[in-house]
Amino acid sequence: AARDRGSIGGAVVAYARGKLKLLNTRKDFGFIHPIDREDSGRLPSKLGPDDGLWFFGAHALPANTAVGTDVSFEVVENSESRLQARSVKLTADDSAAAGLIACVVRIWPVPLRWSSSDLQRLFGSYGNILEANLCPRIYDRSLKVNPGVKVLPAPPETSPVWSLAVLRFDDTIAAQEMVRRENGTALAGEGLVLVEAGLPRRPVGWCEGIVVRYMPQCGV
Repeated sequence: AARDRGSIGGAVVAYARGKLKLLNTRKDFGFIHPIDREDSGRLPSKLGPDDGLWFFGAHALPANTAVGTDVSFEVVENSESRLQARSVKLTADDSAAAGLIACVVRIWPVPLRWSSSDLQRLFGSYGNILEANLCPRIYDRSLKVNPGVKVLPAPPETSPVWSLAVLRFDDTIAAQEMVRRENGTALAGEGLVLVEAGLPRRPVGWCEGIVVRYMPQCGV
């Protein structure tokens, strides 16, 4: 489908489901593709089997909604007689997961010697921390925070290993306030850190690979 804002005050022509392909929170628009034709019922004939739909501000998606998330929406005709999505929201299946994600904060890079109790001590003032996990990572200068914008800062220690901290609060406001106040600040004198909304730690399955670097003294 062509990207065309138009006016989206038209009547609803269908109710549909699909997968989020793009979400630009800064400019507040997104794209849905593919459209789930089995769950969406009767769709307009002008919406081809390979078409997707744009939406412009007419959504209730959390800022950190991941690409590939299932969404439900209204299909409407804009003032240019083009189809667009409106009232885009998470499906019932993903709503509970979104609430969990909104309570998660990740912090990096964190000194390798830190423990979960250090995280509780430093950030417990924002609210009740249900989980505080540390995941060791190997420093790589090619890893980007935002592609083309900022390179991951070097670890504050001589070790090539650093830690990624993941905190889960019991309240979304506590998580959002921590991100607002702590991002880009010095972490207890250890250097600048990135503090941002994250994803909860969860198993996703088994995989196979080849070990290209092993540092048993650092546990990675």
